[in-house]
Amino acid sequence: MTQQPMSRQDYLDFMSNTWDSYDATLNGLTEADQQRYAEEQGFESLKDVLAHINDWWRETLRVVPVWARGESPEFDYEDFDAFKAQSLERHANVNLAQTQQDFENLRGQVAALVAELPEAAFSNPQIAPWLYRVIVTHYRVHEPDADPQIPAAKYGDVYTNDQP
Repeated sequence: MTQQPMSRQDYLDFMSNTWDSYDATLNGLTEADQQRYAEEQGFESLKDVLAHINDWWRETLRVVPVWARGESPEFDYEDFDAFKAQSLERHANVNLAQTQQDFENLRGQVAALVAELPEAAFSNPQIAPWLYRVIVTHYRVHEPDADPQIPAAKYGDVYTNDQP
């Protein structure tokens, strides 16, 4: 049995129940736990984890509207590893406080984008899997053990392609 794609409200609920508390949850960790978390995620610092997520939010804000117009966005990276490397380079001189502020702003912009998309976007073969991977799967990948919110697993595996 194939699971139905997530609806607009599913995504907005997911954003509210997970991403809205992500930064606060990380801030509640000790510095040692923050460092351990970053290293477990494959990054040198908490700032790098957030910068990586921020760049996926930015990419979502860039590509989803293009697909919604029926066009094809251009990508300036070959794969997710290249995207990660470019992200780390872009944010090398940005401090944690600015990265956290950017995270909050971008998270809100992604939620606003989801709220404003036409209904057809949630079954669009480019947009639907992208949103799922960036919003749900990406949270699962970076979910802190200390997160008190509803587990991301509740939403199932609708799309099982590569993840950001």
